[in-house]
Amino acid sequence: MIRVVPYAVLGGFSGPGIVVRDHFRMTPENQGGPHFSLGPLRTLADTTIEGHAGFPMHAHRDMEIVSYVCEGTLTHQDTLSNHGRLGPGDAQVMTTGTGILHSEINEEADRVRMYQLWIAPDAPGLDPGYEDSIAPKGGGTGNLAVLASGMTGRPGGVRIHQDAIGDLRARARAPSLRTRGPWRRIHRWCRAWASRWRGGRRRRRVLDHRARGQRRAGHRRVAIGEAMAASGEGVTVYTLGHSRHAIEAFIDLARLHDITLVVDVRGQPFSRFNPQYNRERFKDALAERGIDYLWFGDRLSGRPTEPEFHGPDGKVLWDKLRRWPALHEALAEVLHNASDKRLALVCAEEDPMRCHRRFLLTPPLAEQGANVVHIRGDGRLQPEEELRDSEELAAGGSQLNLFERGS
Repeated sequence: MIRVVPYAVLGGFSGPGIVVRDHFRMTPENQGGPHFSLGPLRTLADTTIEGHAGFPMHAHRDMEIVSYVCEGTLTHQDTLSNHGRLGPGDAQVMTTGTGILHSEINEEADRVRMYQLWIAPDAPGLDPGYEDSIAPKGGGTGNLAVLASGMTGRPGGVRIHQDAIGDLRARARAPSLRTRGPWRRIHRWCRAWASRWRGGRRRRRVLDHRARGQRRAGHRRVAIGEAMAASGEGVTVYTLGHSRHAIEAFIDLARLHDITLVVDVRGQPFSRFNPQYNRERFKDALAERGIDYLWFGDRLSGRPTEPEFHGPDGKVLWDKLRRWPALHEALAEVLHNASDKRLALVCAEEDPMRCHRRFLLTPPLAEQGANVVHIRGDGRLQPEEELRDSEELAAGGSQLNLFERGS
């Protein structure tokens, strides 16, 4: 579902002569949430600074900050003795690394309008640095001019420490950021596109910010400064455990409920006892029946390989795993796919009550408004609401305890 977010209700903050509207921002209250990041992008901020106002000296560290000026003149000063003035179409790129103090002041009477992209660097603890990037002025042919780049083979502009490129279309009013990672492009007009390429197909955008002009979201015009965001409201996500079913029986279950896309959430997509579910063999069998296959076990597994998600006793630190940004990025992709496909999250365990696809993956999907339905081994459907109701009934003491001896 595409939701239009009016400019007036975007998150952010205001100060004397300053208004900042955030499409998402890396803060403690949303860390690990669905809008924590898009790949390496951590913040997309639309900032207005009135005349003779601005940000006094303040600190940053371990972030690549790209600022692009749309209107007015911005004055920058930092503790590396850099001092510069940026006009419309100019950009500044700051590597904050081990730490830097800087100020951004509007010394003129006219307001400043700028956008900021905060990009996570490819390594912490870099040496701080600053450089201006002066964009082409005037008409132009619409070709892209590189403002900042860390991509091998795409030099130009100022170097950033990330496998990404920031560029400007000559007639545009806001920059573009493109990466090679799971989120390939955060597009011009300061649109944040979530484009993950698999099998040559580009998925729909997650966030689209309008810097100028209008576009449509269904029957709703999206005006300047507004955003479009995809959510899971009205989307149904199925879950299914393959258990020891023959592959034909599993596919019959999937086809019974018109599943067209299987998302494998096993961390190790192999089985010694059920080799029909080995990853490539499983994928080929599904393809023969017209069912697509994706493996998300690197981010949605209940058995993470990353050591930081395990305690000294080797047990999984579930609370920490639930806050993992990569998990939420993957779940966002699940929702986008489920908006136009019948999608099932697949693991080995038949009973969802004993599987991470319920206690780890279902809660954040439900928080986004998705309907989660579990397909059982006998073909029946078990909505998540039904499971929750039965748990609440048991917790309330109204359900007979079969292990209590009658009097």
